[in-house]
Amino acid sequence: MEGYQESTTTFLNEYGPSIDDAILSVHMLKNPVNQYVCIDYSSEEFSNIIQQFDSVEAVYDKYYQTLENAILADLGPYKPKRIGHLTLIQKFQRKYAVDLSYHATIDYILNLIQQHQFELDINTAGLYKEDCQMLYPPEDIVKQAIAKGIPLKPGSDSHESKTIARGFDIINKFFKHNNQL
Repeated sequence: MEGYQESTTTFLNEYGPSIDDAILSVHMLKNPVNQYVCIDYSSEEFSNIIQQFDSVEAVYDKYYQTLENAILADLGPYKPKRIGHLTLIQKFQRKYAVDLSYHATIDYILNLIQQHQFELDINTAGLYKEDCQMLYPPEDIVKQAIAKGIPLKPGSDSHESKTIARGFDIINKFFKHNNQL
């Protein structure tokens, strides 16, 4: 979270030695009046966030700027090395579409991930979200990551045991079809 780098570093320094795995991801943005908003809470909340930022494109811009800052942040030796659900901002895309292409921004972010030798989470949760219905990130971005040699790790973003590995069959089909297994 923007403005919480120091406390995040302190937390990671304390608990990092005990953590087997961690994912660096963005869920909260600082809005134009310096309040924190959660981009993936609900469709209704996302609508409110769009109003606060004056456009859905401005929300996307802030998300990718915050993601860039997270990748570049010095969070110490225990900083997570996997970037989680790169395109979480698209959770409500079917309801709140953008008019701009973010291909150049995504390519830039992937280059940062590559340069910092991070991994990328291939998250299936979006497949099961009514207003998303796609992987985080979608297959075209996964192909870009593969081309850049970025290691990929599957994730189902499970918050309960019954959804662990949900959608991994889709990921497996994708990788088999693209000769990546």
